[in-house]
Amino acid sequence: MKETLVVIGLGQLGFRHVQSLMEMQSEYMIYGFEINNERIDEIREQLEGVELVHEIDALPDKIKLCIIATGADVRFAVFKNLVERKCVKYILFEKVLFQRKWEYMEAWELLRKKGIKAYVNCVRREWDSYLWVQEELKNSKKITYTVTGGDWGLCCNGIHMIDLLLFLTGETDFHIDNSKIDKEIVESKRKGFYELYGTIRGRTRKCSSFEISSVASQSFF
Repeated sequence: MKETLVVIGLGQLGFRHVQSLMEMQSEYMIYGFEINNERIDEIREQLEGVELVHEIDALPDKIKLCIIATGADVRFAVFKNLVERKCVKYILFEKVLFQRKWEYMEAWELLRKKGIKAYVNCVRREWDSYLWVQEELKNSKKITYTVTGGDWGLCCNGIHMIDLLLFLTGETDFHIDNSKIDKEIVESKRKGFYELYGTIRGRTRKCSSFEISSVASQSFF
């Protein structure tokens, strides 16, 4: 019997995940989970051979890999509901993981208790270009790291930039200074979510300083 791969949340990102997994249909059963039946009807023809369901109970009891591509506002509830009812070996989370501090601690305990290996989808660690840069920097004593752009999502995507820095330097500890983040909270492109502009500053042991900035596009260009 084939092992099972599951994607929960079939928005644009989740849809792309399922499309990628479809290349392995000869080896695995592919399931897509989405609570919005209209969305399922919309994408059904494009995901031929994929089992599309809208209830957790409709998923197999044993899942080798589950990709949770929902919004951060419901991700913890979805994760908890899944692992308490199904046996999951690996989980790939999209970021930002959760929206409440206590959810991180409880998620950690659930992963440990259930023996699940989990990863956050910080994909830049796998890019050949950054692997080359990492090799070039391995003997560097100090590094200055700067990211600047317009409207690229400081809250949503800043984690990618910080994770990339840690990957390039091989470090895990860092200090953050958020005093230069703008106080104004703005609506993001996604309804119900918000963003910030400004600059995240910080340092690590090897990287003497870093600055990660996002400004309003009308100010940047």
